[in-house]
Amino acid sequence: MDYILLILVTVFCSARAIIMKKMGHDSSDMSGVLFLNSNIFFIGSVTVLTLSVGEIGSLFCVSQTSLLLALIFAIFLLIMQVTLMLSLGTGAASLSTLIYSAGFLIPIFYSAIFLGESISVYQWLGILLLSVSLVFIIPPKKGERLSIKWLIFATSSMVGSGSLAVVQKIHQNSPYKGELRGFIFFGLLFAAILLFAAALVTKHGSKREIFELYSSKKTTVLLIAVGIIVGYLNVTNTSLTGRLPSVIHFPVYNGCSMILTAVAGRVLFGERIGRLKLCGFILGLTSIIVIGLL
Repeated sequence: MDYILLILVTVFCSARAIIMKKMGHDSSDMSGVLFLNSNIFFIGSVTVLTLSVGEIGSLFCVSQTSLLLALIFAIFLLIMQVTLMLSLGTGAASLSTLIYSAGFLIPIFYSAIFLGESISVYQWLGILLLSVSLVFIIPPKKGERLSIKWLIFATSSMVGSGSLAVVQKIHQNSPYKGELRGFIFFGLLFAAILLFAAALVTKHGSKREIFELYSSKKTTVLLIAVGIIVGYLNVTNTSLTGRLPSVIHFPVYNGCSMILTAVAGRVLFGERIGRLKLCGFILGLTSIIVIGLL
């Protein structure tokens, strides 16, 4: 059942990426992106609230540990969002995305070192193959600007991404794992507040302009759809962190999501898949089979 849920969350993750692409928001507008994600996480928290009908009281009776971890979750989410935007804005966009995508390695190493999860030789090989496949899927481009400042931002986005998974793993391996929905509800709510504040701080000129996000009914509908997906995705994916080995969970989740998103982009938007990227997909699928079955 857990592996079926894992497949389901990868599909939902890809759906989220496709809808975000459909919205076509300018990724260079930091305040706009922060405000967009603030709204998404707020809708996500409302979704968790809705999923907990009949148990709403338990959401507001969580332990101090779950609240603290929810706040840490939100802080890492803010760090990831801001540093990813800064790394993309200071140069080497493809390398920024590549380094950010490598964040899945952090919870694997954490689980092996601190939780004693075993990793076979074949699984290490699979992780290596998946890492190489990312280079093919997101190949570095010639002439991209590199600097120490950019490297700090890119590395911070990777650490932020991986640390989110570690916080989820910590909560679901603690005595408070039964407070899952309360943890996610407050985590998304705290993230929405922090990102909204960051959007206001980084906005130059009139603060009212960021609210133009709601000027289109189509955008509003898509925004709500993404928020609902994010709410369900975080509840289900976090629950899996406590039941599946990290070496299977995170490579399969990240690898399959990336491949499904690319295939959907080809089918829905006619995006070209070159030979190098195709090799990356084949290598990525091979790595997932090696990790999951050997």
